Amino acid sequence: MQDAGCRMQDAGCRMQDEERKENENNKADRAVKGRGTAWFFLAPFPFSLLSALLIGFWANTGPAIAQNAPTDEVAQVAIVSKPSSGKSKWKAAGLSLLIPGLGQAYAGSGTRARVFLIGEGMAWASFATFRVYGSWRATDYRVFAAEHAGVTLNGQPDVFFRDIGAFSGSDAYNFVQQLSQGAGARTYTGLNTWAWDTDASRKGYLTLRRSSRRAQARSVYVVGFALMNRLISAIDASKVAGRASGEPSSSFNLYLPPDGSVWLMAGMTF
Repeated sequence: MQDAGCRMQDAGCRMQDEERKENENNKADRAVKGRGTAWFFLAPFPFSLLSALLIGFWANTGPAIAQNAPTDEVAQVAIVSKPSSGKSKWKAAGLSLLIPGLGQAYAGSGTRARVFLIGEGMAWASFATFRVYGSWRATDYRVFAAEHAGVTLNGQPDVFFRDIGAFSGSDAYNFVQQLSQGAGARTYTGLNTWAWDTDASRKGYLTLRRSSRRAQARSVYVVGFALMNRLISAIDASKVAGRASGEPSSSFNLYLPPDGSVWLMAGMTF
């Protein structure tokens, strides 16, 4: 009997020791989880957009306070912070403004960097293609006008090549101008005169000229696309660097529960 009592007493002591160790481990776990955790509380008040009271705790006591909060009146959102990588959002944005994709590469997103870099390369390749093609077509319509309308190419402004496509000859142009403007009309004389051999030639000239001008206009559109690509790349690089560095970003959500209250939930991503 005495031996059995001793064994029972030893078993009880071991159980107490195990229970004490488990309590200590739980306290340590709570202390670790409390660090780096943002706790947000939103208290509802019926029928008001100002019904959300945001209380944030960035401390080790957050979990303990959350456990004591009344669950029927307080909503709890826990967001665990991420380790900072030391990436600057402003530097990433600046690099992408300089060369699209460079900021993403700096922030550690190689795939996104390639997408923006390829877009930039395609934009400038298209720009060069349109400019060269437009220049070729401009040469074509000028040479065509010299062959079929007898125009003098040297020193002629662009408005001259516009006018020769609108009239069969300089005499017709001068007549219309004198009728509409009188003595102050601008007319073409001397080496600036022209006369199309056929109306089909004039229409062929217009086709060549429009082709050249469309190419030139598209090259301008491509420049706009390249600038937009830089802007979007800078914004994206800033966001990627912000996520990598763990910098917070806020978000707001509005909830309307069946009880008639209004909830404005504010979240901050770390």
